[in-house]
Amino acid sequence: SGTVTGLSVGGLPDGTVDTDTLANSAVTSAKSSGLGGLTEYDTWRLTSDTVNNLNPLVNWARTTSSGFAKIGTGMSHSGGTFTFPSTGIWEVTARPHFKQTNGGDSDHMYMDTDYTTDNGSNWTATTYAIGSNIDNNGQCTAISIFTTDITDTSNQKVRFSFDPDHSNGQIQGNTSILETNLIFKKLAET
Repeated sequence: SGTVTGLSVGGLPDGTVDTDTLANSAVTSAKSSGLGGLTEYDTWRLTSDTVNNLNPLVNWARTTSSGFAKIGTGMSHSGGTFTFPSTGIWEVTARPHFKQTNGGDSDHMYMDTDYTTDNGSNWTATTYAIGSNIDNNGQCTAISIFTTDITDTSNQKVRFSFDPDHSNGQIQGNTSILETNLIFKKLAET
């Protein structure tokens, strides 16, 4: 009759029920969430060198290098502010390439990840990528990772700023290779 009665929880031996014995209608999206891989992945690069403080950094372009493929809708950018295409848990990685130029040494250079929950009326620095003890003409790459639950794409946004402690500090940008770059990755639905 296709019905089994009298079994307690865990009463079937392993391998008794597999995907072939489940009805297609029994597997819902709620039961299979997290099985499909990434639904959003996007990278952006700073397109030119920037000297001295700048908040926000505005000269960003989506990566178009050979071999890169955006997954999903991707981020949108306007005036230095990035808007998320969908709600969910997002990981934002900032990877600046710092250089000290024209004499002098720099104790620290910072690239801040700033976050707003009110469409830019107020910003909070959430993470810093820090380059330390950079000698004259020295270079270094740093990294910061910010993870957040985006529940309102109209109001929750990010931007990035550059703050060197020396007037000749520089954050490197380029139109053809990734020097300073950003990675936006949606990890999960919420």
